[in-house]
Amino acid sequence: MSATNQTGETQYSIYKINFEEVENVFQLKEDKTNKPYVEKTINALVNSIVRLLNKKPKSIYSKIDFDGFFGVVFKTVHDPSWQDMANLLIEKSTCDNSQKNILHINSLTNSNVSYVLLYQIEENLFAMTGGYGSNYITKFAEKNFGIYLLPKIFEKDSTVIKQINQNSLTGNQSSSQHANRKPTSFSLERDMSNIFRQLGVEATKEIAEKLGIYFDDNESENKKVNILNKDSIVIRRPISLSQLKKVLSRIVTLEKSKDNFVMNYLVLAKKKGFKNTDLFSSLIEAILNEDYNNFILVGDDYQSYYLNASTYCLIDEQAGEKLIEQSEPILFKDVIEKVKQSRYGLTISSLTRMLKKYSIETYDNVGNVILYRISLFNSIQGHIDFGANNIPCFLFNGTWYVIDAKYEDQLKDEFASYVKNIESNISEIAKSFNLLDTKSTEDQYNQSLYDNPNVLVAHTILESNIEIADAIFFDDEKIYYMHNKTSFSGAGARDIINQIQTAANYFQIKLAQSDREDFLRGYYSKIKELYIKNAKTPTISEQDFIDLMISSRKKCYIAGFIKSFSTGTRSNYAKYLTVETQKRLTSKGYEFLAMSLSK
Repeated sequence: MSATNQTGETQYSIYKINFEEVENVFQLKEDKTNKPYVEKTINALVNSIVRLLNKKPKSIYSKIDFDGFFGVVFKTVHDPSWQDMANLLIEKSTCDNSQKNILHINSLTNSNVSYVLLYQIEENLFAMTGGYGSNYITKFAEKNFGIYLLPKIFEKDSTVIKQINQNSLTGNQSSSQHANRKPTSFSLERDMSNIFRQLGVEATKEIAEKLGIYFDDNESENKKVNILNKDSIVIRRPISLSQLKKVLSRIVTLEKSKDNFVMNYLVLAKKKGFKNTDLFSSLIEAILNEDYNNFILVGDDYQSYYLNASTYCLIDEQAGEKLIEQSEPILFKDVIEKVKQSRYGLTISSLTRMLKKYSIETYDNVGNVILYRISLFNSIQGHIDFGANNIPCFLFNGTWYVIDAKYEDQLKDEFASYVKNIESNISEIAKSFNLLDTKSTEDQYNQSLYDNPNVLVAHTILESNIEIADAIFFDDEKIYYMHNKTSFSGAGARDIINQIQTAANYFQIKLAQSDREDFLRGYYSKIKELYIKNAKTPTISEQDFIDLMISSRKKCYIAGFIKSFSTGTRSNYAKYLTVETQKRLTSKGYEFLAMSLSK
């Protein structure tokens, strides 16, 4: 029999329960600050875990009520994906397997022991998890709880960051992660286009004590504690239950203190006076108006959702019904169409139910869960323009953000500097290729380009649902791929930036493949068809086009706007997208220019 750790020391993942999320599921109707309410919340969470465990074959559990801690310790049994292969090997083996301690076919299962513990301090309820416990509690947890403790513990120039996972607001790469050989600071890692999702930091003895972690006398003064901060906070040091209580008390005290710095250029919308209920209503209104192209369905991680799963399911949790099961990623518009075709149609009530009661789940090709059930609202990313001033509010994994007003002046200066730096270049290009016109819409402008001998029109041509350019032109040093929109507004800038970044990535991949000439030949053929329909002749031959595309000329992507492009625009979102796209495309070796196409 193994020795028992009498102090019960272990590492904990600490979450903070969001009572609003609990009410959405269990509809507890009492004041959140009184004890009976919290007791009901604890009972509801424990009972929900037990109900789920009762549905799992061979699962066993024990409820916990000890020293203020409540919860469940449980064991679940899973069949490994390679079980059939192992069965076959054992059955067909010619070895003598009659001796003792031989693995039998009926033992080819994996088991996992997990736990969820709940503990109340004042009006706060915390959840500690181990093993698979987090899968049963995260949908009820405060988003970014661990992340937003950091500005209360550290200074912005503290060199403590070891590992980073972040979401991106621009570009095709919606998430990224990296580790640092040497710790870096928050101010160095912060980027206007990113929202931190997870940060691994090193805490000195002094910082650790702020969290209620104390070192033994025989431990080095220079020893550090690793802390992982995301929706939870994970202290990489074994502590006892009594020490855990001290840590939770310190966290409650820290939450009441002021931040030492702004964590992201984007801050929680509720910290700036925006009500989540108002933003949710605005989202519903946008969907009712069929203005939902600003949103994409990404699960809890973009790359995992699109690359790692083989089966995608949409579940109506309230009805207990699987609405969609398919091998392709479920898109947000697919879900909207499903509601639209239902007997309820698109209403405030049906869309509210859709966002809160529908969930997404994905599996790999042998049936293992990749994405555990997550509500649709927590699965989408995008933005709405909120209120009379059309303030852009961004939704990421169930949390609303806005651009921090402290950085509006910086954004204004960056955008003005960018416009000034490209002014002479834009003027020369517009003159050389005769790009300025008096047309008032995107389609009118693009149609007029057929009479321009300096450009090749490719407007409306799609390759794998991607428009590579509206117009293509070149000089001795560069090839220009121009995308056009009517107005330099938040929506106009968003659409054109998405097109450009998607096209740049796609075109780079296609030109690196062995069949690139066949691809270019097919693309040119579509361009030629458009010219024939317009009773025109392409301004370049097929072979010259192929030679041009695979030449060593530098690629320059142009965002052309028929009207409203100026430093005086009121849309911070349009400015923000322009500045960030310039940085991203430049980092990839491209040039990016934004310009007015109006005479």
